[in-house]
Amino acid sequence: MSEYLSLGHMEEVDENSVDVKNEHFYIPHHHVIKESSLTTRLRVVFNASAKSSSGVSLNDTLMIDPKNQDHLFAILLRFRSHNIAVTSDLQKMYRQVNIENEDRNFQKILWRDNPPSPIKTYRLCTVTYGTASASYLATRVLKQLAIDESSNFPKASEVLLHNCYVDDVLFGADTLEEAEKLIPELQELLCSGGFKLHKWCSNEKSVLERAIKIEDSKNSCEIIDAKSIKILGLAWEPTLDEFYCTFEISNDSDLPIKRTILSSVSKIFDPLGWLAPFIIGAKILIQSIWTFQISWDDPVPKEINKKWTVFRDQFHHLKSIRIPRRVLLPNATKIELHAFCDASEKAYAAVIYLKSINDSSISVKLLTSKTRVAPLKPVSIPRLELCSALLLCHLVQAVRNFLKIQIDSTYAWTDSMIVLSWLQSEPSRWKIFVANRVSEIQSVLPSEVWNHIRGKENPADCASRGILPSELKSHSLWWTGPSWLYENNIDYSNHHPFCEDALREERKETTCAVGIVPLELSIIDKYSSFAKLLRIVACCFRFLQNAKSPSNKTKGFLTTLEIKCARNALVKIVQNQELASELNLLRKGKPLNSKSKIISLSPFMDESGLIRVGGRLKNASISMDQKYPILLPKNHRLTEMIVRYFHEKYHHAGPTLLLSIIRKEYWITSARSIVRHIIWKCVKCFHQKGQTANQFMADLPRSRVQPSRVFSRVGTDYAGPILIKPRRGRGTQRMKCYICVFVCFTTKAVHIEIVGDLTSEAFIAALKRFIGRRGKPTEIYSDCGTNFIAADRELRRVVASLRKDEPVNKFFMEESIRWKFNPPAAPHFGGLWEAAIKSAKLHLKRTIGTALTTIPEENLLDEKISNLKRWKLTQQLFQSFWKRWSGEYIASLQRRNKCQKSHQNAKLNDLVLLKDDNIPPLHWKLGRVTQVYPSGDDKVRVVLVKTANGLLKRPIHKLSVLPIEN
Repeated sequence: MSEYLSLGHMEEVDENSVDVKNEHFYIPHHHVIKESSLTTRLRVVFNASAKSSSGVSLNDTLMIDPKNQDHLFAILLRFRSHNIAVTSDLQKMYRQVNIENEDRNFQKILWRDNPPSPIKTYRLCTVTYGTASASYLATRVLKQLAIDESSNFPKASEVLLHNCYVDDVLFGADTLEEAEKLIPELQELLCSGGFKLHKWCSNEKSVLERAIKIEDSKNSCEIIDAKSIKILGLAWEPTLDEFYCTFEISNDSDLPIKRTILSSVSKIFDPLGWLAPFIIGAKILIQSIWTFQISWDDPVPKEINKKWTVFRDQFHHLKSIRIPRRVLLPNATKIELHAFCDASEKAYAAVIYLKSINDSSISVKLLTSKTRVAPLKPVSIPRLELCSALLLCHLVQAVRNFLKIQIDSTYAWTDSMIVLSWLQSEPSRWKIFVANRVSEIQSVLPSEVWNHIRGKENPADCASRGILPSELKSHSLWWTGPSWLYENNIDYSNHHPFCEDALREERKETTCAVGIVPLELSIIDKYSSFAKLLRIVACCFRFLQNAKSPSNKTKGFLTTLEIKCARNALVKIVQNQELASELNLLRKGKPLNSKSKIISLSPFMDESGLIRVGGRLKNASISMDQKYPILLPKNHRLTEMIVRYFHEKYHHAGPTLLLSIIRKEYWITSARSIVRHIIWKCVKCFHQKGQTANQFMADLPRSRVQPSRVFSRVGTDYAGPILIKPRRGRGTQRMKCYICVFVCFTTKAVHIEIVGDLTSEAFIAALKRFIGRRGKPTEIYSDCGTNFIAADRELRRVVASLRKDEPVNKFFMEESIRWKFNPPAAPHFGGLWEAAIKSAKLHLKRTIGTALTTIPEENLLDEKISNLKRWKLTQQLFQSFWKRWSGEYIASLQRRNKCQKSHQNAKLNDLVLLKDDNIPPLHWKLGRVTQVYPSGDDKVRVVLVKTANGLLKRPIHKLSVLPIEN
């Protein structure tokens, strides 16, 4: 206590200046002697849980906050992963944190130095061990210190945040240099917050010497050079770098009781599960004791006593068990996790081994394990095996999260073929018990990492059945896993035959139709017309009034007053639903919350109980309804019905006019958006706009971007009529003829033929001349002839009839030419030849300007056969063209110059309007989509539409989808 005074951790209180009316609390205290402590054998313990005269203790009023530090399990796992391990202790950690001056009155104590001296009152000035919030306050200060100094001491702050448990600091490094740099950084970080480290210990002497050298200059070091120390409850021998057991229980010969057995077993502290094969026997024994339903101080039955005697006699063998701290090889190039699970009738277990490989050796070390006793209610072995797999899943997830090392691969092993069959199937296939666990396991350990192992080689079998300590200390299967883990080439193939026994847990599904009927439906949701809704509600009110006064019944048409009462009733319903908080405040005469969305409207409640807008138009010469309109929320069905009612009443008025009309009677919050929305959904207004659909531009077809013979795939179209002269000279009558254009899909080369008329014979003759000059094409593409540039009716009729013309089809069949038509009314599908026609007509007009004279066909009878030199020149030109075509022309086709956004696809049963350029939008035909034709990118650009006159195939650019919801 003198130390408390000298360090300023306690201060004397002048009783004469104390106001007894102020709240305060006296904490009782006593001393505790701990012989095993290396530094402080006598400690002062403060009991803040002692009740005061009010019957309440200080701890009853203090909050117990969550933990600020990592779990003990995580810190010990990371401590085993370092080559060099270092431990230290924060000196008087709790007492380095001051508390507020006004809170110190709750930490008063009574003390005197010796019996003759008078008793004095003191106040504890720092966080006091024994109060409920002490642990949180101290660790939270450490955490904040690490966060604040993380930029100056990045590595040391990580140690303080993740490797500190209360006042114990456990950290490590892979090299001596790294450890020697980390120690002074950690000391400087803690010194900046008023904390000091002492009781240093390490498995490397050079690290200790470095710590001594640093600390001697600051006179605040205390190096532990003991053979073994306790770290987080575990005994560690730094020289050998091994953990060992120091548990002891009394060998009392008296008949054991339930209390002593449970007390003895509880002394075994094994946070990482190294002694699981021994401890599981104790767990099973305690579970057996509970089945006898005896009290705490009753002797246990003879069969329990016999088992306990064997357990107790084996206890001393634990002292000979040594567990190496380091689990990783130096300079490991590959790290693997091997996880095993198993179950027996009484327990199930999971165990994980860490396998590390470097250039010269392989190491396998037991990392951690978990065990659970089987429930008293009988459970099948396969289900227990599945529970062990789930336990393993949780353990692997914890190890992955807590270990700060890169794990290259993880493998899971089980000796149950049934569990493997369950894990290799979808969870929904199995019954609920199996399905829930399979789903959770697969989310962490997918079926690909699961493998089968023989039961005799499964180390988890040791923990599920139990092993006595005399056998455990030399049990290689438990400490290092199966012998084949030390091999480099392990067969990880998980292709196992499906086990038919797994089908016992298969879910049997039945199908039934279920109709869902809503329990209640608002009257507003039953109708779509505001006028009809008003009449229905007004009739209901008249019925109620007539029922109350049978002698004075109202008959005849509904009056204006009745309609107004119906409207007020509906508005009250809406305001009670959407403006409940504002309505309650206005009823009580209180001002609205400053964050209310309607406070800028100065709302008030009228005599009818409706919320109206106060506004600023009190002195305006307008009606009262327009001065103080009724307030309505935006997102409500009644509001939509009112807006639609006025929109239709005033002949589909636009947004501005409709808004001014509505505000003569109602004020809708964010009215402009709801008005625009209603107008946009109005079918008649949408009909008037005449907007057509659009879609993302499709990829170019194969015929456009793959090399092929020139004119092997062509598009053709007519242009004209143009005028020609059959001969030169005066008096020659001009004649009409037409241009037939052939465009190569690959090179965009253009071939032009003159056609005398629009008959199929003339087209076939032109096609034969084209084939004789350019070669036979394999595919010909053309429009259906509904929208050519010249807009000539006869031209459209003839070209459209080519598809049904027998001579044309016969010629195409004989020549093995495929003719493909674009959808009707889709000229943009043939943009390639439309552009060629435009270019041809432009250049003909520019170069000739007048009527063409007769163009004789070229005479090729005297053409000489080309020699070899000429053929080589032709081949050079041919190869040069295709090289430039692949490198230059293809790249120019990459950009989409229009239709750059994806739109919603047209769907079956969509109501559409068919665009017709010759009539106004209000007269466009109405149709329904009966079939869609998606492209290779799943975008619909052509649909089949059913109209009153039949079925029509149209591109979506010629359709206007009506905004009607299903």
